[in-house]
Amino acid sequence: MFYKFEVGEVVPLPGKFLKREGTTLNYTQDGSLFMLINWKNISSKEKREIKNGAIQFRYIQENDYILMLMRIGTLPPMEFPFDPTIYTKNGIKFIIRSNALIIYAIEYTNQKLVVARLIGLSQDFLNHFCSIWEANIKNEQFTTNYNRWIDKLFYNFTTNELWNKGTFIDWK
Repeated sequence: MFYKFEVGEVVPLPGKFLKREGTTLNYTQDGSLFMLINWKNISSKEKREIKNGAIQFRYIQENDYILMLMRIGTLPPMEFPFDPTIYTKNGIKFIIRSNALIIYAIEYTNQKLVVARLIGLSQDFLNHFCSIWEANIKNEQFTTNYNRWIDKLFYNFTTNELWNKGTFIDWK
């Protein structure tokens, strides 16, 4: 199913995507990725940064567990946990077919799209994450163990601390 996204309009995604404030990395059945930044009271400065700011990625990795981190311009870093098994468990084949990553900023209070930004990810970037995600899909206990790992990270470190510990990865 395809959705039409328009700046200034309510985002037409099912409720599960928008039920909490925060950031998420998501997969579409056409084989592409998108990020949701679902924040309350997004300021003009935040909108400008999301639309035009320099993007940097880092990651935290322990064995086959990986946490993607992103910073845009002068905004604080954001974390993007990702469990590819939620798609395969629902019968959706998980194969990344596109290097496009769309970043959507949504005003949490009214669910309206305030910024959309498209970037193209390098093959090296995609290969790094996809090889790990493919291993995750084969692990029947992945979701439970990954959630424990993520909870442990968030309990022990702030997002800024995770960013400082993270490994830089070039996305261009």
